[in-house]
Amino acid sequence: MRVLQKESKDLKQLIREAGFEEGDFEWIKRRGKLHLVHSKSKSSKAYFRRNETRLNDQLQWEKVVLYFLWENGKLQPMEDWDQLLDAYRNWLKHIP
Repeated sequence: MRVLQKESKDLKQLIREAGFEEGDFEWIKRRGKLHLVHSKSKSSKAYFRRNETRLNDQLQWEKVVLYFLWENGKLQPMEDWDQLLDAYRNWLKHIP
């Protein structure tokens, strides 16, 4: 999984808004998930994005992007990118 430019930009903005420097975090791709690791506390959060093509109600194919948060060894589905950002925002608030 590659990090999309919008995803990278949004996450970096969250890091700055939380009072951290971008250099305080490591971006690690492992087993298809992107892990964001706080270097000092070793606290981490990971997400996974999956692209699917589905048949909609009008019997037309449409591309859908699904996001999942990786926590405690389980993938938790997110409604959209904004919900995933909220989870990261909450995580950043709890890093010492």
